[in-house]
Formats: sequence, C-alpha cells, structure tokens
Amino acid sequence: MERHLLLVDDEANVLAALRRALRRDGYTIHTAESGVAGLEILAAEPVAVIVSDQRMPHMTGSEFLARARELKPNTVRIMLSGFSEVQALADAINQGAAWKFLFKPWEDDQLRGHIANAFEQYELGETNRVLTLALQVAGEEMGKLNEMLTQRFESAHAKTQAELAESWARWNNLPLAAVELDAQGFVMAANRRAGDFQPGQGLVTDWPALLAGRAADGSGRHPNLGHYWLQPFTAADRSGFVMLFSPPEKS
Repeated sequence: MERHLLLVDDEANVLAALRRALRRDGYTIHTAESGVAGLEILAAEPVAVIVSDQRMPHMTGSEFLARARELKPNTVRIMLSGFSEVQALADAINQGAAWKFLFKPWEDDQLRGHIANAFEQYELGETNRVLTLALQVAGEEMGKLNEMLTQRFESAHAKTQAELAESWARWNNLPLAAVELDAQGFVMAANRRAGDFQPGQGLVTDWPALLAGRAADGSGRHPNLGHYWLQPFTAADRSGFVMLFSPPEKS
C-alpha cells in the first residue's frame, strides 16, 4: 500500500530537512508552504498522515489541521512547533485537530518512529472501517434473507393450513361415517357422520373380533356399527386404519 504524507511549513529549508529525514521510509511525500496550499493538496491526494508547523502566516497550524479534519476526518494529524507554543499545541490536541505534537528541533529517528506509528494508526482505522462496513452489509443481507425466509415460511404455512382445512372439510363431508384408528384400534379422528366416535374415546368395541371377521377386501359387518369397510394406511408419522361404515337404521 502506497503511503501518502503531507508536510506543511512556511519555511522551505524546514520542508527540505523533513524530506531528507524521511526519504528512506518510502513515503510519497507532498509539501506545502501554507495552510491554503496544504488544503489544496489534501483535496486532490490520498493523504493519510499530515505533519504541520504551528506558526505560519495567514493560517496557523492548529487552524489548518482543524480544517483538514473537516475535509478528511480519517487522516492522522501531527503538529510540529517550538517549546513556547505548548498551550496552542495542547488546545489543538484537546479539540481533536491533532493526534500528537513534536517539538523543533526534532530528532530524525524519533520523528520517523512517530510518523510510522501514525501510518499504522491510520491503516488500523481503515481496516476497522472496512470490517465495520462489511459487517453492516452482511447484517443487512442477513436481514433481507431472514425476511424472505419468513415470508416463504408464512406463505407455506398458510398454504398448509388451507390444505389441512380443505382435507378436514372433505373428511367431515364424506357421505359415510368415517373413523381413523391407530394400529392398536384407538380412535384418532372421526367425522361428523361418525356420531359418538370422537378422538380419545378409546378402543373400538370388539376390535380384535372386527379384524378377525373382515373379508379379504376389508369389509364386514359389526353388530353395533353396521356394515363397514376397513382400509389400512401407512404415513410418514403413523400407521393405522380408516374405517367407513354405514350404521344400522334405527328402528
């Protein structure tokens, strides 16, 4: 990744000295001799770190860094000035315009170390911003997926409920009495024509005899139930019989 550094100082010899101190570190260095020129460069170049002198005509370093923060808030900004301007430097840091300050005359290795740390700070922030954006996008996509799945589930559930209601209506409207029995002969469901046979009632009377007496086609006659047809079935969750019968006419 190319690292862009902006140096701002109204003295050309200071800028030249800074360039010499930093030339081994591989930065793309931009220089400006005023705050106005610095802002123009900042608007045009992908600057990550700024080093600015404090005492400059027309626009002080703290004023320049404050405007630089407004223009590119993610830049890491360093103030470079004399010992007599400690209060101005402290104010710039407290107001968020500067990340830290260094004093003139500087020690080259120390200066290089601070600027290297500033680029690390900037790149860490950029990584965090990219990850935050990626998480935000992923969260939005998950939200859309969840909404889509919810809609599909609700649609499928509504369809299933409608199909069950239709099946139950058909079951209830059969022209013959119908009872669903489990494999042991317990009543599981009964339609309206089945009269008193309701789910949970228990075993159909003489169930063993009913099974033993049925014909090969599953039909037979029970003394209490009348003529019946017994149809075995097997489903995914259960097995049993459906019994259709025609109750004897009441005298």
